[in-house]
Order: sequence, then C-alpha cells, then structure tokens
Amino acid sequence: MIGWLIFGGIVLLIAIILTLSISFEINFENEIDYKIRYAFFSLFPKKAKKTKLKKNKSKTISMNKEVSIKEPNEKPKPESIPTDKISTGATQSKPEKVKKKLDVVLIRSMIDSLHDPLKRLVKKIRINEIYIDSVVGGEDAAKVAMNYGMQNAAVHGLLAWLDSVARITVKEVKIEADFFREESDLFFHCKVKIRVSTLLLCVISFMKKYAANSNNQSKIKSRAPKRV
Repeated sequence: MIGWLIFGGIVLLIAIILTLSISFEINFENEIDYKIRYAFFSLFPKKAKKTKLKKNKSKTISMNKEVSIKEPNEKPKPESIPTDKISTGATQSKPEKVKKKLDVVLIRSMIDSLHDPLKRLVKKIRINEIYIDSVVGGEDAAKVAMNYGMQNAAVHGLLAWLDSVARITVKEVKIEADFFREESDLFFHCKVKIRVSTLLLCVISFMKKYAANSNNQSKIKSRAPKRV
C-alpha cells in the first residue's frame, strides 16, 4: 500500500511539473529587459548574492633588503639561437586549409523535421498583456506623419498575424504623433507562456521525424548504384 502511495505521489508530481508553464516577461524602454520564470521560481536573471568585503591587512615591508642596481653601460647579451632551430623560408611549409563542406541533405532533413513541431508549438504559445505605448516625434512634420502611418500599419498588421497563428491578449495599443518632440519614444511589454509538456511533445515529435527521415535517406543511398 505504501509503495502504491509513493508511486501515485511521483506520478502526480511529474504531472504537475509538466502542466506548469514557463513565462517570458519582456519589457522595452530604451533597452530590452526580460525575465524568465517557471511557476514561482525565477530562472533569469538570478538575484546576486551579497558578498562581505574583507578588510585588507596592512603588510610591513622590511627595509633591510638589498636592492640590485644595474649599471647603465651594461647591455644585455643576445641569447644564442641554436642552428638546428633556424629554418629557411624555402623549407617552411604552410599549413593546408581544410574546407568544411556543409551537408545540404542533413540541413534539409532537419528543416523538414522541424516544420510540423514548430507549427504546433507556435499554436500553443500564449502571448498575454501586450502593451504598446509609442510617441512618434521629429523635426520634420512630414516625416513624423509618414512614420506615424508606417508604425500604425506595422503594429496592427503584426498583431493581426500573431492572432492568426497564436493565442494573444492585447491590453492596450497607443500610438501618437507629437510634432513638437524632437525624438520618438517607445514602451513595450508582454508575457509569453508555454507549457513544459508542450515543449517536451514538440521535441519528441522532432526527434521521431528526424530519425525517420535519416532512415529513409540511408535506404535511398544504399539502393543508389555505385560509380565505378
């Protein structure tokens, strides 16, 4: 009975670990700041440990040490080089450059195996709390108006595409044009969540497809006629 309880506890713990999500919090204001969390644990950035500063002990220097002074007229003697190590330019041989060729078949197989798992992974991603606050500025009013229109089209077009491939929730999108401001300003915030079980299933699916593609390619190579 105790064994079954331990087994059930282990299965429950594994199920909880797999159902929890990894979250990426992204903030942008002059520079990118991001945090990675798993459940209640912060994976990155980790808090720096406080280190206590040690006091440097003063060291006494003895004044009775003899100091050797070199005479200015003395010149260092050149070291004699053995004749065995001297080699002429004709005898020196340059190392041959080895060119590494990329295996195109291997790259193609990896891309083909990654297509379906990556598509499934993108569908399961949740992008929450999307907040965009942008102020378009500049010295030229015509450029400000043009940049304002381009930014509106790019942001709303990107959000529409993300909505078609993933699950997103938009908190607020605010884009304004300020003709009296010399520089533009942008603030962006979002949270990206993905379950551990989804990541694990995608990795397993990729490995299965890659193994199947590699097996098929090896069979094709073995059936191909050899050149004489």
